[in-house]
Amino acid sequence: MAETLYACADCGLHYTDAQTADACYRYCVTHHACSMEITRHSVERRRPPQAMTPEPR
Repeated sequence: MAETLYACADCGLHYTDAQTADACYRYCVTHHACSMEITRHSVERRRPPQAMTPEPR
């Protein structure tokens, strides 16, 4: 079963609950920036970074 995610309508980060996505949106719109305290709860922050593979020469 897929996890339901909620996106901030301003910056597009995803959260597992609507309240955090709403708090992110309100902060983004008010401050024109993301809150480090809020974004640390984002799904993107929890995922390991994708390994970069060099392009063939």
